[in-house]
Amino acid sequence: MQYREADYDETDVAKKEAAADEKVIRKEKEAEKKENTGNKKSAFKSILSAVEWLLLVVSFGLVVYAFVCTARGKAVTVAGYSLLHVITGSMEPTISTDDYVIVKKEETEALKVGDIVAYYTKDPEIYGRPVIHRIHEIKDDGTFVTWGDANPVPDPLAVYPDQILGRYTRRSFLFNWLSSFSDPRKLLLLMVSVPIFLISIYEAGTLAKLIKIKRNMIPGAKSKRREEEIEKLKKQAIEEYLAGAKNEAPEENVPADEEIIEETISGNTEDEQETEEKG
Repeated sequence: MQYREADYDETDVAKKEAAADEKVIRKEKEAEKKENTGNKKSAFKSILSAVEWLLLVVSFGLVVYAFVCTARGKAVTVAGYSLLHVITGSMEPTISTDDYVIVKKEETEALKVGDIVAYYTKDPEIYGRPVIHRIHEIKDDGTFVTWGDANPVPDPLAVYPDQILGRYTRRSFLFNWLSSFSDPRKLLLLMVSVPIFLISIYEAGTLAKLIKIKRNMIPGAKSKRREEEIEKLKKQAIEEYLAGAKNEAPEENVPADEEIIEETISGNTEDEQETEEKG
């Protein structure tokens, strides 16, 4: 059995090429859409990064402010919580010297004997400074008698309700950790390592952006990729068309010499049948 050679239909091939071009254009539009979406995400990330840096700077400023205030013997109060720096050992071992502690503002009626409270003292030697001691007694007039755990005697001056700053809740892990760098060697290490770490992060981000920009700015890279993709799709379309045309080609007529052989065989068969009948 033989097949006809498929004719090369230029019109169909042109249609295939046009479809390939449309496919490439559609892919490019999808890529541009993704790129635009990526740019929006990149802008959002930039804004988020700026906000993070702003929060970092503000947090650093607040920490510095807290250290300065507590170093001057003042309490730093935010949302009902106060940060205090303990400079004596009158409450050891419960509270150690140089500890940073947090006290919470409470109604004086809720305070009871045994609570550790911070208050502004009226002692002439340290007038107006915050002191943190334990309540030893509550008198009938509403005043408090306080006593440092490590002191041999209670405080000589009664504490009035309007002097109370708040009740002790816990030590401040963050400020105690940061204050540990008051040692000159630790402080030097912190001042060197932190800037280096921040600069490394910034440089890594900048390098990544430069690499991305460089890839996008290679001359002719985009058009070259497009041409290669178009040629590939055209070749694929032509091969599909030729394969389909070959499969659809009609069967050719049987040659004349084969027909003569078949007729001769048929005639001989008929003669043999007639001879048998006569016999």
